[in-house]
Amino acid sequence: MFNNSAECNPMAEAAKADDPSAGFRWDGLSKFGVLEEKLRGVERSIVEIKTDFNSIEIQIHDLHQAVIASRNPQWGVLSSCLGVLLLIVSGIWWLAISPIQDNIKDIKIAMHEVVPRETHLLKWAETDKEILEVRSELKMLDATKLSKDDMLERLANVNAKIDELNSRIASLRQDRAAHR
Repeated sequence: MFNNSAECNPMAEAAKADDPSAGFRWDGLSKFGVLEEKLRGVERSIVEIKTDFNSIEIQIHDLHQAVIASRNPQWGVLSSCLGVLLLIVSGIWWLAISPIQDNIKDIKIAMHEVVPRETHLLKWAETDKEILEVRSELKMLDATKLSKDDMLERLANVNAKIDELNSRIASLRQDRAAHR
């Protein structure tokens, strides 16, 4: 049926020829021919470009000769040239100015978003004042340290007052229920 060996398969031959591990096998004439065709194409393109530039140069020269021969100002041609010149200058001006205008807009936005240094200084001064107040309170608490027995005695007094208040509340509730 089909023989897939390298001798009968041109794709395998081409792959083998491009494979660097298959040994050095290079068909220089065919690659040289391809490069020669590419070079001829580039040469043709260059000749066409030269021809185009020559035709433009001839047209400009003819226009110049027509302007000189008539001795009257060619207002249509002059206004067209001035319009093209204005268009080119305004395009260059826009390309030069638009990034600057974008940066100016960004700077204005940033100026409105940035908090002034004076505001930061006021906040820092307030924070420093609060820190000093907390430190002074801690020093006062350290100076008035109570012993464990004093703390337990005060706690017992507070508990006694709470019990007394709870009993008053209960008696007031009973009196209120009785008067209803």
